[in-house]
Amino acid sequence: MDRASRNELVKTIEGLKEQLQQYKTKLRDVVSAYKSVVKEKEALDASLAALSTTSNPPSSNSKEKDGATTEDSADGEAEQSQETSDPLGVNAPSANEDASQSQMTALKEQLKTLTSSLTTLSQEKNKIESQFVAANKQLRQENEELQKSLEQERQQNGSKTTEFDRQIQELKGRVRSQQLEREKEQTDHVVMLRELQKLLAEERLQKEQLELQLDEACRSLQDQDNSSSVSEQYERKIRELSGQLEKTQKALQKAEQKASEPSPHVLDLQKEMAAMKTQHQQAVQQEQRKAAEADTRLQQQSKLSEERISSLEDKLSELSEVVGNYERLRFQDQQAIQKLKERLTQLDLENTALVQASKTFSSSDALDEDSMDAQALYDRILHLKTRLQSVNQQSERPVDMRGLFQGNAESDSECHMCRHHKEELEQVKEEFERYKLRAQSVLKNKHKDSATREVDTLKDQVSDLRERLKLAKVHHQEEVEQMQHKIDGLSRSMLAQADAHKAEVAHLKNANQKEVFILELEAKKQRERTVAMLAEKDQEIEKLRTGSSHKVDHDYYQKLKDLSMDGGQDSDGLLRGEGSESNNAVARLLMNPGSQGEATILHFAEEKSRQDVEIVSLRKQKHQLESALRELQHAMTLKEEKSQESVMKLEEQIHKLERDKGREGANLEYIKNVFLKFLTYSDYHGRTQMLKAITTILQFSPAEKDSVRSSTHLKF
Repeated sequence: MDRASRNELVKTIEGLKEQLQQYKTKLRDVVSAYKSVVKEKEALDASLAALSTTSNPPSSNSKEKDGATTEDSADGEAEQSQETSDPLGVNAPSANEDASQSQMTALKEQLKTLTSSLTTLSQEKNKIESQFVAANKQLRQENEELQKSLEQERQQNGSKTTEFDRQIQELKGRVRSQQLEREKEQTDHVVMLRELQKLLAEERLQKEQLELQLDEACRSLQDQDNSSSVSEQYERKIRELSGQLEKTQKALQKAEQKASEPSPHVLDLQKEMAAMKTQHQQAVQQEQRKAAEADTRLQQQSKLSEERISSLEDKLSELSEVVGNYERLRFQDQQAIQKLKERLTQLDLENTALVQASKTFSSSDALDEDSMDAQALYDRILHLKTRLQSVNQQSERPVDMRGLFQGNAESDSECHMCRHHKEELEQVKEEFERYKLRAQSVLKNKHKDSATREVDTLKDQVSDLRERLKLAKVHHQEEVEQMQHKIDGLSRSMLAQADAHKAEVAHLKNANQKEVFILELEAKKQRERTVAMLAEKDQEIEKLRTGSSHKVDHDYYQKLKDLSMDGGQDSDGLLRGEGSESNNAVARLLMNPGSQGEATILHFAEEKSRQDVEIVSLRKQKHQLESALRELQHAMTLKEEKSQESVMKLEEQIHKLERDKGREGANLEYIKNVFLKFLTYSDYHGRTQMLKAITTILQFSPAEKDSVRSSTHLKF
């Protein structure tokens, strides 16, 4: 008990060590993943801080609502305020240049932070991809190892099936040899029965001869009753008859003893049957143990493979989720970076456009003002005024223009020109905004297409791996089921053969018991007949003695008594009384010559009737034995046919399994092309060639080929 508990404790400690090692490996993976996530978080925080600084620039006095459009509106308001203070735009270029330069520096710093965060994210992504590739390689190696182990299991199962077939053949050979031995023993029993019947017939003939001799002696006694010389002949005949009677009684007793004792063949048969029964039970138990061990091994292997597949699926799902999250974050970062780049380019373009516009505007205004007259300037100011009013009505933050339009005509003309220029500037800005939105949409579509392509490829890879795992699981389950079916079929066939063997042994045992019982009954009947016959003879002799007692003198009686005493002393202890009675009966028979003829006639009539009854019973027994033999032969033929059918079925199943095993490595693409050509061909020769190729690739059995020939009427 202590040793067992110690072994159990050692096993539990080893199991806990393995679990601790697994937890350590998992903790290492978690720590590495946490470090990578922390790095990504820092990079994302930096990018988020940069984006927040872009959304709240220090130089702007008002908050932006929506990226580029809000900044444009703020620039427009600043320009409007500057134009109100300086409607001709003399001080505008310097202020715009300072603001754009400060924004450019801030955006460049933000771009640097974003690029650094992007590099960290790309590095982490590369690490994850390398880990994913390593895990994928490990999964492939494990799948190959599982396939190798599965192939080894298949080979072992094939060797076991061959061994089972060999054992089945050996059992069949043993059963056949035992059947031959039983048939031989049956023939020996038949020969023994015939010999016993011959012995019985010989004894009956001897008995009849003795009776005839007794009859002759009686007749001779009747003829020579008064002569004195006949006494010696009588005495000699009496001695001979008494000796023959003793011999017959001894032979009868030996025959009874021989009939009562069981035959050595039957004892040997019973011993062999018991030994065969024990051997067969041991073999069946051993095969059952082997089948149970194979079942347990297969169940353990299937459980391990299922657990491994489920763990691999969980890992794959986790990896796919992690990859999806990283791809989503990368896509968001790329979008933010792209927006910032577009914003930078937009600001550069706006800055250059504003500088050029201010320069051209100042130069053109100076030239126009120098060359224009009062009417032209007035028209220009009116145009700008109307344009300013329309833009102010459309803008979200309208400007109070009442101070602009109050004053003298000169101020009115100046406001009109400002409105005209402002309207032109607003048109240019609107065109620029439309162009900017169009360019952004084009860039977004391109980026979305590339990102969606990458995501689709990754999803396809993940789905392909999942399908492969499912197919491997299904193949493994099918192979396990096939092996289980084969084991069940073999166990059922073994149980059926064991039941048939038991039934056959029981049948042979019953037949032998019946034969022994019949022999015992016949011996008992023979013994009863002999006892009855002796009793009848005693009665007849007693009658003869009482009838003829007055004719024989006292000396003759004395001699007969001396003879009877001598015969009783010479005979055995068991036959002493019977010998004396037989001598007395002979003496009485010799002394009663009157009723001798009637007794002999009655005796012959009784013996004849008994012989007729025995002949009828023997004929019935013969017919019964012949019918039992025919039934046994019929049953044996049926058993042989059933065993042949079962063997053929098992061979067909084995061939089918071999064909199925060979079909696994077949090229499905080639089979598809061949089948397509078979369906598309219209001529007879081409269809026969394609059908022949299909049958050779798929390894049709002869029965399947015959059915295909009969159904398609094609010769191949």
